[in-house]
Formats: sequence, structure tokens, C-alpha cells
Amino acid sequence: MLYMNTALNMNAVQEATVVSALLFPGAAAGALVGGRLADRLGRRGTLLACAGLFLVGALGCALAPTVSIMIAFRIILGLGVGAAAVTCPLYLAEMAPTHLRGRMVTINELMIVTG
Repeated sequence: MLYMNTALNMNAVQEATVVSALLFPGAAAGALVGGRLADRLGRRGTLLACAGLFLVGALGCALAPTVSIMIAFRIILGLGVGAAAVTCPLYLAEMAPTHLRGRMVTINELMIVTG
């Protein structure tokens, strides 16, 4: 936030909006849509779509000239985060051998939480 704040001359409200834009509208909507998207595109296809959202969002945030553009790209990143958070455990559970399934999903979630 230090470099973004300096580069974009953000006030406290803008700074809070940039930080929260990834979570509330982005990740929340991504989590709601992620399951249905995984059913339509498949787990792998949805994860590839999430990777595309991560790429577009990261490049957009890196090149954002204004705060509003930064917020828009943070929402795009949030969509990818939310959809991936729903789809990744499903993909792991379906791909893992039966005797390792619970352990793989648990370790994945543990690494996310402690990460």
C-alpha cells in the first residue's frame, strides 16, 4: 500500500476501498458464481478461467493510472480469488485417490490459511 498510496495519491477512503474491493464485491461474487461455472466449464476449465482473471487483474493493477481503474482491476482479481477458492478443493477432491482425498483437501486449506 505504501507504493500505491504514493503513486496514486490516495486518501484514507480510497485506500480502504482499494483494499476491500478484492474481498467484498470481487471474491464474494466469484465464490457465488464459481460453483455454477465449475459445473458448466468443468473444474479444470474454471481454474484456467481463474488464471486468466488473475493475469488480467494483476496486469491491470500494475498499470493502473488512477484509483478507479485500480479498484476495477482489484474486483477482477477478487472474482478469480473467489471462484478459485470454491473450485480448487473440488478439483483436488475429484483428482486425488480415495485414500488421500481428505488429506489433500485439508492440507490445501491449511496452507491457504497459514500462507
